[in-house]
Amino acid sequence: MLPEGVDPVLAQAVLRDAVTWDTGVTFDDIAGCDRAKQLLHEAVALPLIIPEFFTGIREPWRGVLLHGPPGNGKTMLAKALAGMVGGAFFAVSPASLTSKWRGESEKLLAALFAVAQAHAPAIIFIDEVDALCGARGVEGEHEASRRFKAELLQQMDGLTSGRGVMVLAATNCPWDLDPALRRRLEKRIHIGLPDAAQRLALLHLHMRGVALAPDADLLALAASCEGLSGADIRLLCRDAAMEPLRRQIASLAVGNSGPPPPPPPPQQHQHQQRQLQDPRSPSEGHPQLSSPSPEAPQVEVLQPQSQPLALCSAADIRRLADSGKLAQGAVVSAADLEAARRSVRPSVTADQAAKYVQWDQEFAST
Repeated sequence: MLPEGVDPVLAQAVLRDAVTWDTGVTFDDIAGCDRAKQLLHEAVALPLIIPEFFTGIREPWRGVLLHGPPGNGKTMLAKALAGMVGGAFFAVSPASLTSKWRGESEKLLAALFAVAQAHAPAIIFIDEVDALCGARGVEGEHEASRRFKAELLQQMDGLTSGRGVMVLAATNCPWDLDPALRRRLEKRIHIGLPDAAQRLALLHLHMRGVALAPDADLLALAASCEGLSGADIRLLCRDAAMEPLRRQIASLAVGNSGPPPPPPPPQQHQHQQRQLQDPRSPSEGHPQLSSPSPEAPQVEVLQPQSQPLALCSAADIRRLADSGKLAQGAVVSAADLEAARRSVRPSVTADQAAKYVQWDQEFAST
């Protein structure tokens, strides 16, 4: 259904590129974030489900902002919210709303809101909204950017009549938002780094369906993951789940290549070092290019690997899987979890996390 008074080409572009009717995500797919789920349910879902109740002083919010460090579920929360409401979900980004043609971006934005109202109840989700509506008046700001921001603010003002459309925005840089847009995003919800309980819930969620050894202690692992984001924890779980496969592939490679060769005797190491310094042997009558001195760096001799570097063929791996041994051995141990934990570094520093908390204390509206 195309709204009247809107360029049909732009309306079709919105329906083709931005709208999703079924996100396939529910709140059960998101571990933790219980407070955020409750706030989103009250601020977004209920006004779209029972609009007749939200009148007068209970009129719906014009917009909701999800802010916080990256990798903690802001986009997933938006998709789950759309699944709960059961309406159209318009997901847009700076790339999809900007055009190289003058005036087209404002027209596309107007078409987006018109199409959303024609398919109400609907949620317009603007990801990385700071890139679209940063603070105005900064040096070097283009006139087209100012017009686009003015159009966005005007369109949001047009939603006050309760037309069944809610604007949900997300940003990793809330301090860059234009104050006028921040005021229109009346509910501002901080999605911070997960606490211990949320980290444990994330571990259980991601390791669901993965066989764990009796010594695998997710509670202890959750305690050691302080400072990790939700995306970091998912990466940790993926890496830990791969460890049993790596072991079996390595053992298969060892079996195919035979026992590892014994290390060379010390004199062979010295001979290798001489050859690294000069590929031409002195016995052939060639002088050495250089001789080691106390000031010169010593050449490091690479010791042989304790395990052969042979790789398995695809047929060998396929036979291993068909035999059932691959599935039987895919058990994640405590050592696997610890190795994965050591390999993952926080993607958000403590100073960055503190900056989000400070902004939330100044501008939160929950």
